[in-house]
Amino acid sequence: MDRTTWPAPTTGNLDNVEFGKSAANLTHENGTTSHVWDAKKQAVGISLAVSGNIMISLALSVQKYAHNRLGDEGKYCLDKYWWLGMTMMGIGEFGNFMAYGFAPASLVAPLGSVAVLSNVLIAFIFLKERVTPHSVVGVTFIVIGSIFLVSFAAVDTVSLTAEKLYCLLKAWSFLLYIALEAVALGILLYLLYAKGIEHMVVLLLVVALIASVTIIAAKAVSSLFSEAIANGVHEILNPVFWIMLFVLPITTAIQIRFLNRAMQLYNVSDVVPINFIFFTVSAILAGSVFYQEFLGVPFLEVFMFLFGCTLSFIGVYIISHKGKTFGKCGCLAKDEDEELLVTDKPDHSKLSDAAGTSTGGGDRNLFSKLAPYRRDAELAADIAARSD
Repeated sequence: MDRTTWPAPTTGNLDNVEFGKSAANLTHENGTTSHVWDAKKQAVGISLAVSGNIMISLALSVQKYAHNRLGDEGKYCLDKYWWLGMTMMGIGEFGNFMAYGFAPASLVAPLGSVAVLSNVLIAFIFLKERVTPHSVVGVTFIVIGSIFLVSFAAVDTVSLTAEKLYCLLKAWSFLLYIALEAVALGILLYLLYAKGIEHMVVLLLVVALIASVTIIAAKAVSSLFSEAIANGVHEILNPVFWIMLFVLPITTAIQIRFLNRAMQLYNVSDVVPINFIFFTVSAILAGSVFYQEFLGVPFLEVFMFLFGCTLSFIGVYIISHKGKTFGKCGCLAKDEDEELLVTDKPDHSKLSDAAGTSTGGGDRNLFSKLAPYRRDAELAADIAARSD
């Protein structure tokens, strides 16, 4: 065929080429817009989580101020500062709850360490509590860990709808995860009720296993509620929303029950860091298995995220244990215990009153009144042993 007889390109072909270029540009623009929206959405979730935890710390400080002001015999339910603390606590918890609708559960839960960090700063500023070297070390670990968490957290790129939630509930990975949790929970309950083993780790593992279900339900309810605000109420009219809303308070109440039991039997300084670690690990597993938050995330980013979690764990542990953490390698614990021995010294003039008012069935009352003196003696013996 001669070159002069070649068919000239038609206008339709040129239109198709231009259309292809426009479609490619539109896809690129949509991808960029979607990425920007995901980043903004995650920033909202992080802000809600951080501000919620700071509000919780403020609430605890306000309630502590009310306790200090009223004393042991005060009626807290009639005090305006106590109720102010309760209101602030509710606002903070609501902020944490809404954060699950904007950010991955694996990120929101570890940011709970911000509450410990802000509690140290608030206590120093408003309650005039002394900042010790171990507090500085703990805060440093938490700050660095939080930076790693925010920098390397998985980005929540999928808007959760009721239809997607149905698919996630039927996934084999979630069914296997729930089956393993049920087996583990059965073993722990057997140890608790059949064998009578109320070890702190057993109690807090029960809390963590139940917490994973709570986190799944909390993120589902928060996400569907956010979708309803943006796109209409049809998402919250779906039965799956009400099922998750029903599961949420029940599992929360069970957690509180076992956590309170652990607080009754063991020191708060031991329960708080271990519960935080177990809860965070549970949240990361729930987010990874059910919501597949780390799907497609490079291994290095996952490693750095887990490294940030570890730093936060260490910081919370150091702050919760105060000087005890350094007791074997320095005089920090010795100094703090000596201060506690001096500042919390009980009134010995009440000793005779305690003994004199105990007759017959008053032995329990006597023991409760003598408890401060027993603690005083134990601290003195501990300090003497360290000085040797």
